[in-house]
Amino acid sequence: MVQLNLPANSKVEKGQYYKDKTGSKNIRKINIYRWDPSKNENPRLDTYEVDMDNCSSKVLDVLNKIKNEIDPSIAYRRSCAHGVCGSCAMNMNGKKWFSMHEVPF
Repeated sequence: MVQLNLPANSKVEKGQYYKDKTGSKNIRKINIYRWDPSKNENPRLDTYEVDMDNCSSKVLDVLNKIKNEIDPSIAYRRSCAHGVCGSCAMNMNGKKWFSMHEVPF
């Protein structure tokens, strides 16, 4: 078996935790990988609690909710959000999705 050792500055650290402030019982925790190449810091996983009673269950809608209501520093690429141009395609849990709008949680 091959054992790989990552450089120290590539290990993902625990990031910030954004707790839901609505008091909802229907909360989903979303982990977002964050890395800024202009800073000399390790990548991190920030965790966001999202009230799913007030949000669609599509990934794009959840990301928009996080960006608009919780953390405006989130950045992601999207264009038409319909899977036509491919700019918002992603891999999630090893499966290829052609539009963030079609990905259900």
